[in-house]
Amino acid sequence: MAQLSVYRGDTFSRSLFFTNVSGAAIDITGWIVFFTVKKNEEDLDTAAIISKDIDTHTNPGLGLSSISLSKDDTDVDPYAYWYDIQIKTGTGEIRTIMKDKFTVHTDITRRTVIA
Repeated sequence: MAQLSVYRGDTFSRSLFFTNVSGAAIDITGWIVFFTVKKNEEDLDTAAIISKDIDTHTNPGLGLSSISLSKDDTDVDPYAYWYDIQIKTGTGEIRTIMKDKFTVHTDITRRTVIA
């Protein structure tokens, strides 16, 4: 488990490295990584504040992927949300690999959003 946090309207990126129990990289070719942020854990997926389906990976043969959020993705009300990361393997297995708080903090500077 790992709490994540971002300031409202900022870009955000996290690398993911998939390994087996021995620590060796897992080939994630054909996998889909689902990143979902919700206000409440029990909310339906249609109530997601942020939802990303990642099927293009940094280096799938070495188990490397990443989650990238744009400033528009994080331009949500400051709050302590919940997130999870699920994977769907090439054989169709579904596994939740991480779940914890995703905090969006109030930003001080809003000048960057002025057109």
